[in-house]
Amino acid sequence: MEKQERDFVNFKKVIGDIAAESLNTYYKNPKTYWANNSAQRRTPEEIEEILVRGDDTQLRELSRDYCNLSGLYSRLLTYFSTLLTYDILVTPKMMKDVGKEKVLGALNGALNFLDSLDLEKELSRIMFTILQDGVYYGLLKDCGNDKFIFQDLDPRYCRTRYKSSNNLAVLELDLTYFIKIENRKYVTKIDELNLYPQFVVDAYKKYFKTLSGKVKTGKDGLSFPIENRWLIIPEGLGMAFYYRDTKPLFANVIKAIEDLNDYKGLEKDLDTQDLKKILLEQIPMNDDGELLFTLDEALELHRAILNMLKNNPDVDVLTTFCDTKMLDVQDSKQANRDNLEKMERSVYNEAGVSKNLFASEGTVALEYSVTNDSALAINMAQIFEPFINYLINEKFAIKNVFFVATILPITHYNRKEMFDLYLKGAQYGYSKLLAGVAAGVKQSNLINLKPCGGG
Repeated sequence: MEKQERDFVNFKKVIGDIAAESLNTYYKNPKTYWANNSAQRRTPEEIEEILVRGDDTQLRELSRDYCNLSGLYSRLLTYFSTLLTYDILVTPKMMKDVGKEKVLGALNGALNFLDSLDLEKELSRIMFTILQDGVYYGLLKDCGNDKFIFQDLDPRYCRTRYKSSNNLAVLELDLTYFIKIENRKYVTKIDELNLYPQFVVDAYKKYFKTLSGKVKTGKDGLSFPIENRWLIIPEGLGMAFYYRDTKPLFANVIKAIEDLNDYKGLEKDLDTQDLKKILLEQIPMNDDGELLFTLDEALELHRAILNMLKNNPDVDVLTTFCDTKMLDVQDSKQANRDNLEKMERSVYNEAGVSKNLFASEGTVALEYSVTNDSALAINMAQIFEPFINYLINEKFAIKNVFFVATILPITHYNRKEMFDLYLKGAQYGYSKLLAGVAAGVKQSNLINLKPCGGG
């Protein structure tokens, strides 16, 4: 073959063509952990800003997004909200000696009322909302025929600023919730309004009449007068449950989960690199160090091999005119996996729970962790007791007799242990009702199994 003259311009062009051919053949749109949820994803800086300076609404939206996006976060909230069995014991307290039949009749009424509320299911559901949103707002709606339901309210239109003398958080409802705009005019959401108690309907109609001539147009659109906008819901009808404050309890875990997801993405990329292969095509040279092919021939060889392997996503083609080396990435992979394990631990540490809850590797540490978690769940459940006690005493207390409802410290993990404890207590003269309730039998059924209520 004739000796070729060195042509740097042509050499540069061919190298560029080779690179372009490879790029066009192997380029794929990048996929990430959040590809299908990019609208909800926030940057680490945005998350940090919300956690440090965000208001209740921003924190609630962040928590709701991660309930939908992160299985770990959702499962954490589900775990704490369903940890307790929400078994309730109602104890009559007598100021004076009252006939047993009267006490038993009032107690039966209170227990049947609580049974109708289906508290075991409803309190668990409400607790999940508290953990997710930081607060639960609702109404106890009377459906007639002694049937009541918990009617959830939109937290954007609710607030609670103080407590009543009965230690109940006072619920206030923003009446503008029932207003919508059609053709630049205010109209009532009739379908929504009719779902609410009559006193809410009456208060709204009174407020709506005051809107004439008082609605203002500002930079953010139309606004309402604040006078009479907030309706105070009476005790026993309005509910505002929260633990310590109205911020999501586990919101700080979100930052650790986001860091973990970033590490998972890096781990996935490294695993993909393990599957990737590079076909190295080195253009041969003669003894004098000259190429055996012209630059154009080398480009055609490169294109031919690319064409043969273009449907194989795990093989890339590299055409080179000199010796090349690839460094081993195993050390960096191992370091990343060590960091990944640290990040996984940090998520659970931030939540204050054991990693073994969802990926068990031991039993002793897990047992202690569940005990600590149970203590938190029991403490949180006590926020429901003032409302339950208010309801049953308002409806069923009689002269010289009132009732105390207690959510028992029974979880799905310790039910057998608590049954044994209560049964042992019954042998020493304590009430047998505790053992029965711990066994999963409703108190209303237990007291009717014996003529005088047993216990």
